[in-house]
Amino acid sequence: MEVLYINSSVLFIHKPANTSAGGGDITVYQQCRDMPAVILFYLGMQFINMFLGIPTNLMVLWLLHKNKGDSSSSDIFILHLALLDTFFCLIPPLELANIVYLTTSSTWYVLRFFYGVKDCSPLFLSCICMDRYMAVLHPITFTELKDRGHRAVGAAAAWLVTLAYAVAKCVGNIPNFEKAFTVLILAAFAFMLFCNGLQDGAHHPGHHRR
Repeated sequence: MEVLYINSSVLFIHKPANTSAGGGDITVYQQCRDMPAVILFYLGMQFINMFLGIPTNLMVLWLLHKNKGDSSSSDIFILHLALLDTFFCLIPPLELANIVYLTTSSTWYVLRFFYGVKDCSPLFLSCICMDRYMAVLHPITFTELKDRGHRAVGAAAAWLVTLAYAVAKCVGNIPNFEKAFTVLILAAFAFMLFCNGLQDGAHHPGHHRR
């Protein structure tokens, strides 16, 4: 789905509008005019992400709609992940305008919100891994819960956390807030490794007997 993942915390997204020595506002591009290659590389990657990511995510959405009659239990999480990634892929034009042309600080809040939404995409990946884990390791419980609405509740809870995180990132004045991203990524990565590792062990039980 998403082709490029960039944590905005280490790039331009947290910078407010800058002021020149003469007192006038200047753009990020003007501030970094001595090293334009960095900005051009960053924007180039963002537009590659947009041109490849949007068609890919739209194809995923189309396939989910086409195969609605033969859907899997994880489709609801894949659907929301594709929507989230498509949402994120729309920001490069605004980011280009904000870095090269605009000096207002209001667009930084919008961009931080977009990046906050993207930061939480591992939540939906974790939900997919959890669903597959239950199907492989606990098939009886999985079958009993398959037709219930807990997946919709899980997706709604993931969106609630995502929007709360994005709003907090948009505000931008919470001390040590960047640590929340680090904790989120590490926790989601560890959880997905745990689920996938157990699934792999269940598919290849002979490996543990050797």
